[in-house]
Amino acid sequence: MTMTSECIIWTGHINKDGYGRFNGKGLASGYVHRQAFYEANGYLPDPPKIVGHLCEVRSCYNPDHLVDQTQRDNVRQYTDKIDSCPKGHPYDEDNTSLKVNKKTGWVSRRCKACAREYTRNYTKKNKQKS
Repeated sequence: MTMTSECIIWTGHINKDGYGRFNGKGLASGYVHRQAFYEANGYLPDPPKIVGHLCEVRSCYNPDHLVDQTQRDNVRQYTDKIDSCPKGHPYDEDNTSLKVNKKTGWVSRRCKACAREYTRNYTKKNKQKS
């Protein structure tokens, strides 16, 4: 076991998504963080809830870092910390538009600077075809 800023890091098998996995003799295989949550709390959340990491370290299995939450809350926990688009433009009031998916209620952000650049390139490309 390795300690990193209070996380307890699984040093066994880590799957391609970064989660600790176990598979022992006579034991069912599973995710380490889910087993740690179960041992600490006596239950696993029923779907649609999941066991999420407050620390955002997928290989951590510290029960104090694990929480019963919805997938939506889990995703929002990560995306709310992203303060710029992939090209580095800020997600601020002037440069961000919000779109609500009517079916799911999910809100997504869009970088206005990137949208303007995309529109300019699209228009230029289509004018050249004419």
